[in-house]
Amino acid sequence: MNDDKYAKACTEVLMLIPYIDKQYSKKISGNFINLIEKISDKEYIPNIDINKKLKEQKLLKETRAILALIYRDYICTKEEREILLLQEKEESERIEKDKQEKYNIDFEKIVEKRKQKNIIENLQTENKNALIEVQKEKWYQKLISKILKFFKRK
Repeated sequence: MNDDKYAKACTEVLMLIPYIDKQYSKKISGNFINLIEKISDKEYIPNIDINKKLKEQKLLKETRAILALIYRDYICTKEEREILLLQEKEESERIEKDKQEKYNIDFEKIVEKRKQKNIIENLQTENKNALIEVQKEKWYQKLISKILKFFKRK
């Protein structure tokens, strides 16, 4: 994880919190806000337009994640929270399953490539080590070739 991005995201969140409706901002834990303040990048100046809606803002992905966490843990109702936690669990399981399937597919491809490589190497080794059969010329073939050489000289 990139700590710099999270520090900038915390700065953006701190800039947005004062614009949250008071009834909701009171629900956010003081310890959580203190933690965000500690993590935040003091030199970063976010580009936030208070006249635009939250969806229209060009926020960091990490900022949106922190805002979602704040909503889930402090603002939403218990029923909404249970639904969100269930959705997160399902998404996490799906991601893990996808990773596992990708790993299995990649592993199978690697094993198959290694098998093919070993087969090719074995064939090459067999070809190098194969005995070459030297055929001896038979006596009558020698005689014929000598006769032919004799006539070709003249």
